[in-house]
Amino acid sequence: MKKKALSLALALVMCLSLTIPALAAEESYTIQNGVVTQSYLPNESATIPDGVTALGYGSFWGKKGLHSITMPDSVVDIGLSAFRGCEYLTTIKMSKNVVNIAETAFASCKSLTSIELPNTLVSIGKTAFAGCESLTSVTIPESVTTIEDVAFSKWLGVNGFDLGGSVAPW
Repeated sequence: MKKKALSLALALVMCLSLTIPALAAEESYTIQNGVVTQSYLPNESATIPDGVTALGYGSFWGKKGLHSITMPDSVVDIGLSAFRGCEYLTTIKMSKNVVNIAETAFASCKSLTSIELPNTLVSIGKTAFAGCESLTSVTIPESVTTIEDVAFSKWLGVNGFDLGGSVAPW
C-alpha cells in the first residue's frame, strides 16, 4: 500500500513539473475594462493585446527581464509608473494614438536609447522619462501642449531635444 501511495505521489509530482513550465512560457495580463493592471512576462519581449486602451498604474513596473514592448494602436493612455524601473527596456513600439504619458511612466528605464512619440500625444507627465540615462535624443510632436516638471531629468547622454510645437515650460 505504501509503494502504491508513493508511486502515485511521484507520478503527480512529475506531471506537475511537466505542466508548470508550459504555463509559465506564456505572457499573461490582468485586464479590467480595457486597462492592463498587471502583467506576467517570462520573455524579453511583450506584445500588449489588441483592444487594450490604457496601461494602468505600475502594470509593468520593475520587469527587469523586459527588453522590448509593442503596443496596439488601441492604447491611448500610458498610466502612472507603467514601465518604471524596467532597466533593460531598450525598444518601445508605441501606439500611434497615445494622448497621455503619465507621471513616472518610463522613469528609470536606464537602457532606453530612443523613443518615437506619436503625433497624437498631448501631455507628458512629471518625471515621465526621468533617469532614462541612455536616451540620446527625443522629438516632441507639435500636438504636445503640456510637459510637466522635470519630465526629462537625469539624462546623461542627451545629444538633441527637438520641440516640435508649443509647450508649457517645465
